[in-house]
Amino acid sequence: MNEAYESPETSLTLLRKLGERNEFAWEEFAKRYATFLRHWCEHWGVSSNETEDLIQETFLQVLARISHYRHRGTGSFRAWMKTVARRYWYEVIKQAERRKNVTLLENLRRSRLSLDNLESGIDLLIRQELLEIGMRSAKARVDMKTWKAFCLTTLEGLSGAEVAERLGMSVDAVYMAKCRVQRRITNELARLDQAAG
Repeated sequence: MNEAYESPETSLTLLRKLGERNEFAWEEFAKRYATFLRHWCEHWGVSSNETEDLIQETFLQVLARISHYRHRGTGSFRAWMKTVARRYWYEVIKQAERRKNVTLLENLRRSRLSLDNLESGIDLLIRQELLEIGMRSAKARVDMKTWKAFCLTTLEGLSGAEVAERLGMSVDAVYMAKCRVQRRITNELARLDQAAG
């Protein structure tokens, strides 16, 4: 992975690099958000041709506006991304109006759920990114055995006894390792959530 994405302020770093027209940052942004937007459009009945046009148009707008983004404290990144989501939603409605797609238009206009679904999906993407960063940060600050104990118990669902046997640790040491990593991740998430907003 490119070093730009190893920074704890990845959300902000990604935005800055997008503003600088960094190719790797753009690919990362497009990969994360295009997949989500395609699923959202599919769920709400937007045709695949319209979807691709809408995604292209949205990304062109993001690229045009990204250099004007300024971090203004907690919540500003999410607020900026929700603005992007609203613009996308309005563009879907305009597209439906132009094509006289009455069914799609009624679904979207009547249902606040479609916009809520779009905004919450983008918020979830941001939270997943922060979790990935928090986990990378925690992994870098603990020894490999501690990290493996955490992964085996938390991510793979093995019992403390199974992990202890596999890693040559006591069961107490396994649970202490798990708690240590979880605490580091929780602290890092709190810091990132405030920094990236």
